[in-house]
Parts: sequence; structure tokens; C-alpha cells
Amino acid sequence: MNGLIQNLRHALRLLRKNIGFAAVALITLALGIGASTAIFSVVYGVLLRPLPYENTPPPGCVPEPQRYSPLIGVRYCAQPISGRKVKN
Repeated sequence: MNGLIQNLRHALRLLRKNIGFAAVALITLALGIGASTAIFSVVYGVLLRPLPYENTPPPGCVPEPQRYSPLIGVRYCAQPISGRKVKN
């Protein structure tokens, strides 16, 4: 624990000496965290959140009788998905 405190004090001392480097490092961290949050929000809203309809099939599955088309590589659902409630 003592070594950790000494390392943190040394790092803060160096960042105080090089304020420009510290500012660039903080701005880079802020932009990276903000960009990853924005991308995750878009992915969640478009891909991960379930559709607000009843009996929706899972993504990538076409609700048709049980069959497989080798020409286009489409997998059809065997049964429709039931039990989902409509979201308000």
C-alpha cells in the first residue's frame, strides 16, 4: 500500500510539471470514454433492445415453416416466438 501511495505522489508531481501533457491525456481520456458511451448507446438502441411488438422473431431469423434455403443461406424459424408483451 505504501508503494502505491508513493507512485501516485510521483505521478502527480510529474503531471504538475508537464501541464500540457496532462491536459492532452485528460482530453484524450474524456473523448475516448464519451465516444465509447455514444457507440454503445446506439448499438443498444438499434440491436440489443427487444422490439416493442408481440411475437417478434429473434434477429436474423425469418418466420416461415421449418426449412433451410442453401442457395441464399437463410435459416427459417421453426415456431413463432410467443410470450412477449407489447411495451408501452
